[in-house]
Amino acid sequence: KHFDCPVLEGMELENQGGMGTELNHWEKRLLENEAMTGSHTQNRVLSRITLALMEDTGWYKANYSMAEKLDWGRGMG
Repeated sequence: KHFDCPVLEGMELENQGGMGTELNHWEKRLLENEAMTGSHTQNRVLSRITLALMEDTGWYKANYSMAEKLDWGRGMG
């Protein structure tokens, strides 16, 4: 939905930053100021993408009405 593509099979993980960041956070070039990117940025947001990941673990039930608007990458399919 965010990227406006018909199918999204997964999300790239960060491939830099060393232990603790690499493969543990969203790829910054795709989601810039999303809260789960591996480096600090201004105006961090907790998007529907991260809420969906948390719900997919089976440990959480996401309240999507609490998601914040993520503009970076929107509609870039």
